[in-house]
Amino acid sequence: GREEGGRSMNITRTSNQTIEPTQVAGFNQLYDDFNGTIAWKYGVAADQKFSKNISAGIEYSERKLDVPIGISSGNWSEQLGRAYIYLTPHNLISLSAEYFYEKFNRRENPAETGIIDVKTHRVPITINIFHSTGLSFMLKTSYVHQSGVFEKEKMPLLGNSDFYIVDLDVNYRLPLRFGMVSFGVKNLFDNRFQYQSNNSFLGNNSNETPFAPDRTLFTRIKLAF
Repeated sequence: GREEGGRSMNITRTSNQTIEPTQVAGFNQLYDDFNGTIAWKYGVAADQKFSKNISAGIEYSERKLDVPIGISSGNWSEQLGRAYIYLTPHNLISLSAEYFYEKFNRRENPAETGIIDVKTHRVPITINIFHSTGLSFMLKTSYVHQSGVFEKEKMPLLGNSDFYIVDLDVNYRLPLRFGMVSFGVKNLFDNRFQYQSNNSFLGNNSNETPFAPDRTLFTRIKLAF
């Protein structure tokens, strides 16, 4: 089992990069909150390995934030949950199913977040297939349900959304472990959806989202020397 509790304060940095440890007992401790935000976080988790081929776990955490916004402040709260199961039915195949729960309450001074009160449920299911030649394939499908009260032009707006997203990666491991070459497609079927990112207040990262809004092709090369 894992437990975590602590208090943090987000400071102004010239760069978002840092050498500080980002996790304590498996829980994230660094968030890109508004500068000056004072946050308390509490979490508990349990992980169990049932056999060499099956492992599972569950975790829950809460954050209480005192957020300075202009000349006022806001008391926000966040609830985060996760459950997972990992399977390796064969040496060349791995499977995973996960469930994520997020609840954000920003009714007190929602500022520019676009969020007043929102709940998000995510269920990603992933299959990985490996081959002795160095090729591997990853297929991931995610179901998302989001509902809540959002702020648009200073007015509250009820919203509700359900959608599926499919991502595909093809990877090739270079000989002698010199690196990896990858080709991937995000949002394979070019699905259209409505989704409010919980990171909408991150300045230049205001469009940051875990889901590609359109079909997106990419290549990636990682080299190791």
